[in-house]
Amino acid sequence: MRAMTTLATAPRSRLFYGWIVVLVSALGGFVVSGAGYAAFGQFIQPLSQAFGWPVGVIGLVSTVRLVTAMVVSPVVGWLSDRVGPRVVLAAGALITGAAYLALYFISDPVVFYAVFTVAMALGFNMLVGTPAQAAVARWFRRQRGMAMAIVSMGSSFGGVFLVPAVQLLLAGGDWRWAFGVIGAGILLVNLPLAVLFLRDDPESLGLHADGDASPPPVAAASEPAHDDRQWSAREIWSAPDFRHLAIGLLFTASLWSLIEFYQFPILTSRGVDGGTAALFISIYSLCAALTKFGWGYLADRVDLRRLLVGALWLNAAGLALLAFADNTALFWLYATVSGATGGGQAALAAPLIAQRFGRRSYGAAAGLLMPLTMIVPAIAVPVAGFAFDATYTYAPVFVAVALLAMLTSTSLLRLPGRRETMVVREPGAASGG
Repeated sequence: MRAMTTLATAPRSRLFYGWIVVLVSALGGFVVSGAGYAAFGQFIQPLSQAFGWPVGVIGLVSTVRLVTAMVVSPVVGWLSDRVGPRVVLAAGALITGAAYLALYFISDPVVFYAVFTVAMALGFNMLVGTPAQAAVARWFRRQRGMAMAIVSMGSSFGGVFLVPAVQLLLAGGDWRWAFGVIGAGILLVNLPLAVLFLRDDPESLGLHADGDASPPPVAAASEPAHDDRQWSAREIWSAPDFRHLAIGLLFTASLWSLIEFYQFPILTSRGVDGGTAALFISIYSLCAALTKFGWGYLADRVDLRRLLVGALWLNAAGLALLAFADNTALFWLYATVSGATGGGQAALAAPLIAQRFGRRSYGAAAGLLMPLTMIVPAIAVPVAGFAFDATYTYAPVFVAVALLAMLTSTSLLRLPGRRETMVVREPGAASGG
């Protein structure tokens, strides 16, 4: 009891343990996005040569992963709220690391494809995204936007550092060695950090959200009460806010999925050598990482709805630009604009969900939203691949997705401006918006 009292009344000048949770959570995104998404395009040609797979078949890797995510994400989100993010993240590190190591040894194409899709998707969904943001949502209220933005920075910095690192490994001619190195790194770094340093919430250490020395005053109790509410899955589905979020975020995953899956082969097909293409992807990721500080700062201070819609519109324009860019100047414009606004998209969606459903139910809400946002990329990524096989261009699919993303994102503006205006339909009540 004495130790808990000391922690609870510790001076604010001491490092708040929540920032350690942010760092550990961000490292999962560093590996998954850097090696699993941003660098994936670098493996398309080696895998095609090794197994004789056309681009469309490799594009189906994304579909199988996304379908797997659609199935498991509600369970992962529920576990993040009920069991705690620490257990989920540690299990995700174990599964992802083991899957990468297995790819080093597997030679059978069918088994390789199964591990590369289903097993990897399960590990990814437990190591990054909902569980990581659920952990941070519990530790922060006032600074939640900034904290969640920093977590999402891990994904961007993964692209900055791991894309050129993977390119160096591939330049040596052994793509299997690249998989083995990534797997060993996850097991030796991510897994121990999650087990040793991640904590589920500030209360487990006798602390309060944001590092406050005491709970919020009674006058401010309504906001924490909303934030700590435990929503049932049925209540989440019934909330009008959930429907607006689902429609508004419907095409968000499609934007970054198409960009991260195809930007490397697009650049190399237009005369850019592999090293320079990796540099452009690193610039894209660096812009996403550095601008997330700004997005996180704004997320705690301005209207999240309008901010996110603006980021989505600009990111959609970046996807369309990638479809037509054919010179160095346009490649630079694409990398900076799309990277910066893609970073905003990633940094702002999580705090908006947490704002609507609170820190105790963020995992459940995000887990239920994810399958809906995965439907379009599960279709669009392989369709773009098969379209390229037939027509040698990605442009029609890219432009269609960009326009639809702009249109559907406006649904976010229908969310109420204040959390107190949320309406929850009681079980058995008539449906309505």
